[in-house]
Amino acid sequence: MKKLTPKIIFQNKDYLVLDKPAGLICHSDGKSCTPSLADWLIEEKLVAKSVGEPHKIPIGTNEKSIVSGCKLPTFTYQKTQLSILRPGIVHRLDRDTSGVMLVARTKSMYAYFKKCFKRRDVQKMYRAFVVGTLPKPVMSIATPIARSTTDFRKWRAGNSTRGEAREALTHIRLLKTFKAGGKTYSYIEAAPKTGRTHQIRVHLAHIGRPIAGDSLYGSRDNALGFNRPALHAWKLSFKNQAGKKEEFVAPLPADFLEAEKCMQK
Repeated sequence: MKKLTPKIIFQNKDYLVLDKPAGLICHSDGKSCTPSLADWLIEEKLVAKSVGEPHKIPIGTNEKSIVSGCKLPTFTYQKTQLSILRPGIVHRLDRDTSGVMLVARTKSMYAYFKKCFKRRDVQKMYRAFVVGTLPKPVMSIATPIARSTTDFRKWRAGNSTRGEAREALTHIRLLKTFKAGGKTYSYIEAAPKTGRTHQIRVHLAHIGRPIAGDSLYGSRDNALGFNRPALHAWKLSFKNQAGKKEEFVAPLPADFLEAEKCMQK
């Protein structure tokens, strides 16, 4: 299997800006021995292990047989507990979402970024291909999101949910509508103003315009050639500690560039 390696867009003594490839998890959930972005950060000595908040999981008899043989750099076993390091990681992208990520390199920067995300001071812009035509060229989706009652892997907006429904807001802008393989697609920008799990995917599925290639949320369409949800974290901006705006862009990956060619046909 090809090793997935992030690219460094920018770095200084306080933080890194990375371009995460699709297929790479940000950090382990302790249920598998899959290498993660967090493991890569430790292996490359880019972030000290002490930066950030480890995730601690109790290990019972059954669970121990699954993870105890794993020797990932982020795994530390402490009798009946597994501690998973998440060095510098202040936000996450889904495994199959590519694009720009911030990683803190110091404890003070980690605390600062956490505050920025909590206050929603970090602006994120995504690019995506969706199935169908958008109802409006510019629109906002403000439907709360909760866990699905039908599939433990999914989140939902609207009905058939369980647990707490949390507010969620996504702004959408149409870039182009086009046809490929006899079907209509829309190329869009999406700016989430809240940070719910799968938020953009859930909101687009909720309005009946699922992301191309996103089989979990209703799109098995493959006319554009995606073997993952066609979602890329394109741009990210924030104000640094001196109050200056910083902005970073992750170049479109190969599958997006190929799909863009379909718009020219």
